[in-house]
Amino acid sequence: MRVFNDIIYAAMGFASVYRARGDHGNGQAVLEWSLRTLRGLKQKGVPDSIDKLSAVFCAYLAAFQLDAGDAKAARESVDRALALARGFDAAPDYSCLNVRFISDGERTGTFYDILGATALQAVENAVKDAGSPALTALLRERQDDIQR
Repeated sequence: MRVFNDIIYAAMGFASVYRARGDHGNGQAVLEWSLRTLRGLKQKGVPDSIDKLSAVFCAYLAAFQLDAGDAKAARESVDRALALARGFDAAPDYSCLNVRFISDGERTGTFYDILGATALQAVENAVKDAGSPALTALLRERQDDIQR
């Protein structure tokens, strides 16, 4: 699990640096790579902590997409973040049982995160951290559309 954590922290670190530099292309690339990697780590098609983390990555990706002028892609990323968050929050699972490529001894562990008490809160925190009024407005719009 340590390698998993190192990969996630490195990806978020790179994304933060790229955001600070205004490097939208590399920021999007590292987040898209991270999302593909996270999907590859899922063993089963059931919601788990990987989905909560993926929801956060989708929210950050939307910030880069908006900054690059791709509102359609940003909307799709926000919608995906919200869908992942809803799926996870309906049945939160912090176990490591569904993670591929970890040893059997590590499967008895659980994920611990400080992203938010719920996946939706984690997405909202990611949007707030991105510091983008346009992303904040897009998230609210999409949440309102879903609630109707």
